[in-house]
Amino acid sequence: MTRPPLLPLESPLDMPGQVSQVMAEAYRPPRYLIVRRAALLGIALVLAIAATSAFAIALLRDGWQVGDVALPALFFPLFAGAGFGCAEALAGFVTMVAQGKHPAFVPLLRPRGDLVARTAVLVSICDQDADAVFTRIAAMIRSLSRAQGYDSFCFFVLSESTDEKDAAERGAWEKLAVRSPVPVYYRKHSPTLSDSVDGITAWVRSFGGGYDHMLILDADSLMSGRAMIGLAAIMQERPSIGLLQTVPTIIEGRTLFQRWQQFADRLYAPLSTAGILWWSGQEAAFQGTNAMIRTRAYAQSCGASLPAATGKLRFERTASSSDPAVASLLRWRGWETHIVVMDGSYREWSPTMPDQAVFDRQKLTGRLALFRLSDAPGFSVSGSMPMLRTMAAYGASLLWLATLGMVWISAMVRRNMPMGTLLWMTISLLLLLWLPKVLATVWTMVSGERRGQFGGGRATLRSLSAEWCLSLLSAPVWMVSRAIDLAETLLSEFCRKQGDHKPPMGEVMAQYRWYLAFGLLLLTLIPRAPILAAWLSPVMLSLICAPWLVKWTADPALGVRAGRAGLFIGMALPGSRISADNLSPIYK
Repeated sequence: MTRPPLLPLESPLDMPGQVSQVMAEAYRPPRYLIVRRAALLGIALVLAIAATSAFAIALLRDGWQVGDVALPALFFPLFAGAGFGCAEALAGFVTMVAQGKHPAFVPLLRPRGDLVARTAVLVSICDQDADAVFTRIAAMIRSLSRAQGYDSFCFFVLSESTDEKDAAERGAWEKLAVRSPVPVYYRKHSPTLSDSVDGITAWVRSFGGGYDHMLILDADSLMSGRAMIGLAAIMQERPSIGLLQTVPTIIEGRTLFQRWQQFADRLYAPLSTAGILWWSGQEAAFQGTNAMIRTRAYAQSCGASLPAATGKLRFERTASSSDPAVASLLRWRGWETHIVVMDGSYREWSPTMPDQAVFDRQKLTGRLALFRLSDAPGFSVSGSMPMLRTMAAYGASLLWLATLGMVWISAMVRRNMPMGTLLWMTISLLLLLWLPKVLATVWTMVSGERRGQFGGGRATLRSLSAEWCLSLLSAPVWMVSRAIDLAETLLSEFCRKQGDHKPPMGEVMAQYRWYLAFGLLLLTLIPRAPILAAWLSPVMLSLICAPWLVKWTADPALGVRAGRAGLFIGMALPGSRISADNLSPIYK
């Protein structure tokens, strides 16, 4: 059998290194979006000012003591962030109730005529399991073949893996490429710390001239053939669109952690995206995967490099390597960017909590790089929302950790802690954080169709109860994890890699020893401030149990048992048979 070509003939596409400052005037948000954004910010600030003012007054009643300034200062940004999220969720809820559906839902389309535009599907891989990645590609090729639209598509696997993975990746590629009806190519890109070009930009400069669109996928992403054809049809019929960002649904959950996150994503994500759409309008943000981009638009907009980095954090790459910058730069050049909710866009979730922490930290590194672009002309708030949300999650974890530390210090040195006020503040903050989940639950329970997707009303409530318990138990663990990751990212170049999906208990215990130590430290509050210790008991329990929680949720057997017990069973999706039927490697 003839060996397939590793790459096609090059078709270069120029990417200007500088972008004209004049193009910053290409897009301005309409007045109604400005009003909506101001309203959200106003609500967040009013809630934060009211809550922290009441807290500060209560602290000062017994005179000036340790923590009277620090504690309100720490609570203020926490309340502001929670207030913004709550107002955003409420806006999304009202929008969906008024319209009776998700505002961004798009039915799967067929092109009105022949699909003449060529699309390259770019699958990025970096040290992931080669067989699993190429199995997903095989499933997508089968789905394209059944949809009778594969003539306009080809696949490029863009590898940034270490040299040790080369043999496995090339072997898996060749087994698939020789039998595939769709061209499949493999390109190795080995960036260095001094390299300013990411894999996608390098591909555009070498091959972008031969393709009208590029569909960006991660190694754990899947998309049905009908969804790919539908996106290409929209791009072909609306030449003003530069970006179509889909909202991928999590599938293929096996471990308890994956099934839990899969359920939470399906339950809460529609409300979240509806709220974002309410105030962002056409200013969709690029999430880095499961999105189609017009190649010419990308080349025009995303060739400029980020400002040079200094110190230990060397993030010098093209602006395009920081995902949120892409949408802003596209709008800067006058291209439309849209979020679309459609069947057929999927991704898999990390199997364990440590794996998810590694994935989140990799995103954090890219988001930090974007700070140097945030003052550039044309850079928009909505386009930077992935960066802001990532930083808010890590910043909130650091603030929560600092708040616990300050509460511990105050309890040790001051005579009277205003426990009533502290308890009221905490309950109010938790209610703000929990209200989006409550609204999403209400939206699901009043819809017979959505209840049916989760196995019915009783099954939904059972799964919801388990999800809330797991969320409460894991929240302090994520708090410490993100605080440590943020500090390590800012202070060093160290980065953990994903490990064994079923790590031994000794390895888990070693990795989470600091969580256990912090939980034991909080136990010292019991003799000094028993009421405060009771208030912090959920945090203590979570941190002390962290190693066992991580080990427990990483077990696939418990995921199976949860399904048999009627938990997290609402997984059936229209069009999701791509994952159930087609994940059999056709190259073996």
